[in-house]
Amino acid sequence: MEKNASKLPADLTVLADESSVAFDALALSDDDLFTAAAQLNEQLLLELAPEESLIAGIGTAARIVDVRGFAEPAAPAWGWVLEPVFDLPIGWSTPGADPEGAALARASFERDVLPTVVSIPDAETILAIPIPARGEREGEQIAGAMVAVPLAADMTPDANTLIGSATIAAIVGMQMENAVRARAAARALQFAQAAARTQRSLVEPRDRASALCEAIDALGDCDALLGARAVEIVDGEERMVKEFGNIDAPLDSLSTVADESQIQAARAAGRISLPVVIDSVPQAEITIQSRLPLGEVENDTLNSIASAVAGTVARFRASATIESLRRSATRRLVEAQERERSMVAADIHDGVLQQLGATAIRLELAQSRVEQQDFSTASAIIADGANEIRSCARELRALLMELRPQVLDDNGLNAALNELGRHVEGVVVDVRSDVPDNLGNEFSITIFRIVQEALTNIQKHAHAAHAHVDVRVTEDSIQIDITDDGVGYEGAVTGPSAEGSHLGLLGMRERAQMFGGRFSISGASGGGTEIHATLPLDGSPEAGV
Repeated sequence: MEKNASKLPADLTVLADESSVAFDALALSDDDLFTAAAQLNEQLLLELAPEESLIAGIGTAARIVDVRGFAEPAAPAWGWVLEPVFDLPIGWSTPGADPEGAALARASFERDVLPTVVSIPDAETILAIPIPARGEREGEQIAGAMVAVPLAADMTPDANTLIGSATIAAIVGMQMENAVRARAAARALQFAQAAARTQRSLVEPRDRASALCEAIDALGDCDALLGARAVEIVDGEERMVKEFGNIDAPLDSLSTVADESQIQAARAAGRISLPVVIDSVPQAEITIQSRLPLGEVENDTLNSIASAVAGTVARFRASATIESLRRSATRRLVEAQERERSMVAADIHDGVLQQLGATAIRLELAQSRVEQQDFSTASAIIADGANEIRSCARELRALLMELRPQVLDDNGLNAALNELGRHVEGVVVDVRSDVPDNLGNEFSITIFRIVQEALTNIQKHAHAAHAHVDVRVTEDSIQIDITDDGVGYEGAVTGPSAEGSHLGLLGMRERAQMFGGRFSISGASGGGTEIHATLPLDGSPEAGV
């Protein structure tokens, strides 16, 4: 049988024959009425769409009334949908239908859902047979559709014909409801499969546009949809991403006389807009138009598609943010390394290199004095040169300490911090450090560098006589406190606003943040400076990235 509703044959008897619902072999006596009903019931066990079952019922009812001598042979029987309960819009009808006759029959069915004779003004008289359906209330029965069989003049069907036609209508109604349930189950399965395909394809992070395209592609396999459309919302404006079908297409290609309000209501029942919300802001929308009304379960299933899109876009943005932060951290690390190299180069150029140059000149002068037999002067010059070389050696050891403290590798963090304190020229440094040796290399070098940079700043800028270093372990962190009695730190603040005030301070802050820690500096003019850093024990170099 042709399943495309738009191509159903206009000659209803042809459809009845195609459905093998023919009763030519029956005399259709009173007893045969029930045999006909049984045969119709058997034939309707075929997988028919609701409209196909209705048309088959029209053919059967018309044959019964005709064979029993009550029908008008020249006028075709017809059907009309009265309520939207069979997945057909109100007003859907077969060729030859009479709207006025349908309205009169509806009024009669509101009193009793039973076959009734209806006289249409200025037209034929019909036997109006209601197709029963379940109402909204428990146990309620309504006329979901009707079959109209034109009657011959002055003919009134007998009781058995009415009973037989009512039985046929009940069978047709039951089959139409079964078809609706089967169609709904198939539709729900398609939607669930589309949701599952979307979720599988969006396991990996995707950008917004490609995620929306995946969702539309998955929905494209749903036969129940007229179309679907995905748009991005950019600066309050919608921008088309992808679509299929036409969400504004007619809901049904069959002939219908439903008014505009009924058509709009049916469209609204089958349309759903799925907002894609990321960070509490709607950033896209998927709109679908179903041929038929959508139930709560179907709405939930389709909403899961929007959730999958939002989830993968959020993951994509998170991964992009992480990658951006990683690059930023790498850039800051490279910049810090370059700053340290520049500082070492400047120290060598301004210190050791200059001293060695001066020492070379002194030795050349000593050589000249030796040639002149002025040995006492040459000896004094050589002694001064030796002192310069020893000074250069001390500076080089200090530089080596900055580059890589050997004492840290050899004796551990506590010994290395004490060694730092002893080499701060002009400042008496009290170091108290009691940390375990199993902190790990990255933790130890970070603590060492923070203290080293702080003491360097004290030596160069604080004009302090005394400094105090306290490094201790608490339950969940390492606390570093460094104080001095110098000139103080004017305008010291905590947080990013202090960045750039001094390269050394910036380096200390970045080292602490790389471990997910905190750094602060405070002080007033003439009141000394206090530096505090906290490093969480569960931190790692990536924690602050």
